[in-house]
Amino acid sequence: MTEKVIFVDDEEIFLNSLKRYFEKVETGWDTDFYLNQKQALDELNPGAPAVVVVDWSMPGMDGIAWCKRAREIAEEHQTRYHIIMLTGHEGVEHTIDALEGGADDYITKPVNLHDLKTHIELGFHILQS
Repeated sequence: MTEKVIFVDDEEIFLNSLKRYFEKVETGWDTDFYLNQKQALDELNPGAPAVVVVDWSMPGMDGIAWCKRAREIAEEHQTRYHIIMLTGHEGVEHTIDALEGGADDYITKPVNLHDLKTHIELGFHILQS
């Protein structure tokens, strides 16, 4: 089965840079990119584990609320998502808030895309264990 990565961010330029990078490095992952948090939730495949990279600060539904809803979906369908919170917020308190809010990992912006790729690979390793 192809490994699935879902990116959710309200910054179109940032999502486009992610698309270009991940096409260039040829990971073999099935990647989806969403500007709309609700659409990303609607498109979660309940039967397939995935690594999700979600931005914290988005209009309408922030990353914490998104994580909580994704966790509910995973529980309803007995699947797993490894959620990486991507944010400009720094500090221990924000890290704790993200992890308590349902994230498995936390990366601050600006992000080094090679580091992000490494975090995603770790997420797949965790999902497979």
